[in-house]
Amino acid sequence: DSIDFDFSELKINKIEVSNSGNDCLDLSSGEYKINSLNVNNCSDKGISVGEASISNFSSIDISNVKVGVASKDSSLIKIDEGIVNGYLTCLAIYRKKQEFMGAIVEVSNEICPNKDILVQKNSSYILK
Repeated sequence: DSIDFDFSELKINKIEVSNSGNDCLDLSSGEYKINSLNVNNCSDKGISVGEASISNFSSIDISNVKVGVASKDSSLIKIDEGIVNGYLTCLAIYRKKQEFMGAIVEVSNEICPNKDILVQKNSSYILK
């Protein structure tokens, strides 16, 4: 992973990542507030959030990824605005580890142009 934060409470103004060999941004077991995220050419996920994390993104711009945004294992991702382009799956919302529940993604506007969204049972996608 290019950026990997665990067990943290962070407020970050801007993140930019290009050409990551795995996930561009990986967050777990914490609370994260990110104003601006711009990631491009991630070999796996643009954003991966897991293990009961809460993350808030004011603005995202994600392109050329396998998965744009992944929320898993009792995590919550809130996105105010943004776009995901050039992906196999735009959003993936699921449970990976059995000690956790499903996950949630809440967006204020449609971020997936082709609406390629995977929502596993007991997980939620909320478009406000």
